[in-house]
Amino acid sequence: MNKELIILSLKRAAWTMLQVVLSMITLGVAIYDIDWINILSVAATAGVYSFIKSMVIGLPEAGNDGTLVIDDSDEEKVKWFFNLKSEPEDVYKKDYIRLKVRKDENS
Repeated sequence: MNKELIILSLKRAAWTMLQVVLSMITLGVAIYDIDWINILSVAATAGVYSFIKSMVIGLPEAGNDGTLVIDDSDEEKVKWFFNLKSEPEDVYKKDYIRLKVRKDENS
């Protein structure tokens, strides 16, 4: 697994949990009247959901190694181009790479 993706997913889950806690605390209520167990339970559930979703779908802020450009201006032959951010030798050392996909502006 990608260490960067795990760390960013955990950060996103923590932010989600904090947002849930803050949204469930009613202003003007005494601190001892707050149902902390319910709030923490809902926040933990939201955090787990956020982490799993981030791991399955991915995160836009996790970065990428380059761009996959698709040129379909010729109906008989579609062209694919890889624009890498690093040298090919560095990419060869990786188990996998992440690419941002975009359609060629010239098509």
